[in-house]
Amino acid sequence: MPRIPILTPMEYAAFETPPLFSSVERKRFFDLSQRLESLLTTFRTPTNAICFVLTFGHVKATKRFFARQSHETDADYVAHQLGYLPGVFDPSDYKEATARWHRTLILVQPTLLPIQRPGSMDRCRSRPRQSQCSHLRHSMLHRY
Repeated sequence: MPRIPILTPMEYAAFETPPLFSSVERKRFFDLSQRLESLLTTFRTPTNAICFVLTFGHVKATKRFFARQSHETDADYVAHQLGYLPGVFDPSDYKEATARWHRTLILVQPTLLPIQRPGSMDRCRSRPRQSQCSHLRHSMLHRY
């Protein structure tokens, strides 16, 4: 049975690529909160810290993860924001295991990125017991 093409190859490539941010959007999505800054101090290399902020910003903007890709302007902005010199970022040093760990950190830490479904928080407020809301939190974290 033939497949129905829903997206053209150009549309598919655009869908799988991180968005191009303007300077205002860069400031908005790659903003560092105190909690995020304290988490970044635990990373061993500048590349890991930069890639984490890039991943965090892309998820914050699109609610999606991208396959370890970013635009050079975004990487330069984040490196400058974190206080690193221009040549310190090397995307080839960013390992797949580290990228998976970063995805898990973003999904597990609700204070970093609140992921909400419409009406899900209303159900938690109407039932004050914590155990009844844990299944909602679990399903929100593991929906990707």
